[in-house]
Amino acid sequence: MPKPNIYFASSISGADSKDHENAGIISKQLQQHGRVMTELIGNPDIHAIEAKNMANGVNIAHRDLGWLADSDVMVADITNGSIGVGKEIGFALDARRIPVLAIHKKGKKVSQMVDKFKHPLLTNVEYENSEDLETQVDGFFGDLNVLGTLRPNLILCDGIDGSGKGVVSKAIGDFFSRGQSDVFDVTEFSKKEGHIPSWDDVKSNFPEGGALLVAEPTYCGIGKIIREELIKKGSNHDVMSVAQAYSLDRAILFDRLVGPAIESGITVVMDRGVFATQVYQPVQGEMFEGYDSEYILGMVRGLPGNQREMDYVPGLILLPDVDPKIAMERLGNRSKDDNALFEESNFQNRIADVYASRRIEKWYTRRGSKIVHLPQKEGEGPIVTKERTLAAYEKYLDRIEG
Repeated sequence: MPKPNIYFASSISGADSKDHENAGIISKQLQQHGRVMTELIGNPDIHAIEAKNMANGVNIAHRDLGWLADSDVMVADITNGSIGVGKEIGFALDARRIPVLAIHKKGKKVSQMVDKFKHPLLTNVEYENSEDLETQVDGFFGDLNVLGTLRPNLILCDGIDGSGKGVVSKAIGDFFSRGQSDVFDVTEFSKKEGHIPSWDDVKSNFPEGGALLVAEPTYCGIGKIIREELIKKGSNHDVMSVAQAYSLDRAILFDRLVGPAIESGITVVMDRGVFATQVYQPVQGEMFEGYDSEYILGMVRGLPGNQREMDYVPGLILLPDVDPKIAMERLGNRSKDDNALFEESNFQNRIADVYASRRIEKWYTRRGSKIVHLPQKEGEGPIVTKERTLAAYEKYLDRIEG
């Protein structure tokens, strides 16, 4: 069973040697429940270590924001007042939207803005000694379910614009069709009917199972606004407005259709999903608006619609890899023109670097997703991509069925 990533926050600048020793004890207790991202806290040499890190060019804020973005839960020692810890708690509750356990020693006066603050994700406890703390922490983690549920029948296809992800998703649809299984294309339905179908609308199409083909953003409602307004070249919409629109679009999609379909055992094949938001919007915020990319990553992971989708962990993620130059040539040669602000060389190069770094993949592999990269060389077209997709999918089926 995978364990959560834990962000442990405790006063550093205002702490004395006894406080650091106590933080070390807490950190060791937390390691029984998951990976402590901030394991450095509690180290008696923390000030010297961080000074060396900064001298070597480490951006402490960027690093810590990255740890927060990757964390599934926070434990904060609020015994000693700390501006930094307060900021981290606020970010965890209202941006990342992860559970927070705030602990303090009994008899100590603590900030009322934490101790008496009511929030559905915040739990406050006081403790007398390490044994009491261990009991409190065990109880807190015993009730947590923050990693989502692995769904073997959810297949995600993603990659940079022009990478061939559409070819990948359609190849799996063709696989089902050749096997005489029913395939329902939500995009074609939405373009024709002007709305996202509900599961009740389409479930009669699957008397013996089959596949549902879905694309994000959708082609109606919020999705249409995203495509026709929010991400058009020349638009002036800020990164969080775009991210919130994507989040709302997928919340509707999953509530109306994808969630119930998955629960019913239908295979859902997605052309893009929240994986892409975790790549595109951090780069958008950093390139165009001057945000720290890790800050935006944490923000988008906390949006309700994104969390809704991320509760459904894809069993298989297929990522076609292609040089951005080739992708841009493909975009220039295709018949349709999305005129999207992301379809620009500098932006494509930046997001290609993020995909290549496998930064976002770690979120999914920790939860059990199988990730397959589909390399593409210059001159290789859709036929080769389709062949590699089918080989990867058949291998995946052998794995989960065997």
